Amino acid sequence: MLGRQAIDHHILLLLLAFIPSPVGAGELELFISQHKILQDSIRRIRKPFLPKEIIFLQSSKKRVQNFPNEKKNTGKPPILFIMLPGFAKSPKSYLNITKRIQRQAEERGVVVHAAIGSFFADIPSTLGREEVTDIVEATKSLAKESRANYEKIVLCGHSMGAFMAFDEAPKHDAFVQLGATFNSKGNLRWDGRSLASFPKPVLTMVGERDGFVRYLALADELDDVESLPSEYASIQKPVIAPLDVTHMQAADNVISEDAVKLGRSDLTSGLPLKRAQDIIAGIVADFMVASTTGPETSSVATNLKENVDETQRRLETFRKIRSSEYVEKYLENMQKRVLNIEGDGPTIYPLWHNEKVHFVYSKPQATAEGDVYIHAFPDKDLRFGMGQVSPMLSLKFKSQESVLDVLPGTKAKGPQVKAQALNEETFHEVLRMVTKEERERYLEHGKKLQFLPDKDSGWVTGVDWVNHPLEVVEVDESTRGIRSPVLHSPMEGVPPKFRGMCYMKLLTPAQAYEWIVHDSFK
Repeated sequence: MLGRQAIDHHILLLLLAFIPSPVGAGELELFISQHKILQDSIRRIRKPFLPKEIIFLQSSKKRVQNFPNEKKNTGKPPILFIMLPGFAKSPKSYLNITKRIQRQAEERGVVVHAAIGSFFADIPSTLGREEVTDIVEATKSLAKESRANYEKIVLCGHSMGAFMAFDEAPKHDAFVQLGATFNSKGNLRWDGRSLASFPKPVLTMVGERDGFVRYLALADELDDVESLPSEYASIQKPVIAPLDVTHMQAADNVISEDAVKLGRSDLTSGLPLKRAQDIIAGIVADFMVASTTGPETSSVATNLKENVDETQRRLETFRKIRSSEYVEKYLENMQKRVLNIEGDGPTIYPLWHNEKVHFVYSKPQATAEGDVYIHAFPDKDLRFGMGQVSPMLSLKFKSQESVLDVLPGTKAKGPQVKAQALNEETFHEVLRMVTKEERERYLEHGKKLQFLPDKDSGWVTGVDWVNHPLEVVEVDESTRGIRSPVLHSPMEGVPPKFRGMCYMKLLTPAQAYEWIVHDSFK
């Protein structure tokens, strides 16, 4: 009898005969994911061949008394735990981590029947999110056939497996996402949803050395649940970044060939796979027990709170430098540094834009009363480094010459300061702000930054400048250069409203922080 992977391969070959070019085998999964009729057809073709596409791990009697009425013997409701694999990973890749989660939960006194699902062609996105529902229903049927009684269902997804489970998760008792986030603030490239308002308990875990989804993305999740009572949030919505754990240690620590082709890589870690999986499993087990059985004074609740508190401490500085108050002060300081004039200088007022078209038509202004109005646009479509959480800032300042012109008697301390110098100042300030361990690791192993002269030409219009990112270029194997695109307008020879402009894309403190703790190791 053909195995699951062989059947999926034959279905793919069959579909290729009916799908018009130029769709090739390598693009087929993407093509299918965008066509619901094909998704439904594949599901119907596949189902008769694979009535049990699940690895099922029934609870062991050796760890917890396992009679037909499990709750009567343990005092806690038995759980059906369903693991959903990540991109291009087979169910077998999750066998060890799932067994560890099951064992650790049962050591905490809860009966856990565990299962590992499989996606068509091992690609979670191919058949859409409805395939997760199919996996859950198949698992429930297996549990019934095996007489594995349960009262609670906990859905767990790794990486893309978690992403595809977002619609199914609210139907069940708790959700675990490993190497994934809800993108609560919408700063990442997929549609965001609020962790705080999600209707069921959710554990969000991203390893501190995760190279696929940087743990700094958890800052947005912590910000989102900040309004919740801390004791409640640490049990119902814990956000945790276990130290030294990578993305693939939640599976078998092997990056698939398909993922490598897409440019995916993990950060290095000295943590052995078994130890990393014990850490992950312990946190998942604590969450399952605490969120499904209750007592907030239990040891599992204490463990969760300690892990959440440690994550909050580690992200405290990063969250601070991304706060609106800090960024406002940064912008005011950057405009004053550009002006480089004596005394206190003018009062700076940053004006924010959420729409690019509004920013394009905006103009900074300097008044005779000593006020300078500058404009800022956080461009989520442009990212510095390898897909940073922090958006790139497009900034419209006034030039030194224009401010001196409207404020008679004001004197310059020296030439107008260039973006190159501002980038270097910001970087070294942030390097002093990171932890000692982060600084030492960066200085010893990270790719260093070289601050290149400003790119001040090649713009036909201001829109060209707006659409050009802060550049990252390879200098040598261990060094990367950054270059700011800038646009200046003179005081003469142009209409008054266009005079004295100084447009810059600068390295922000948050971007510098991300480089130091993450991007420099990619």
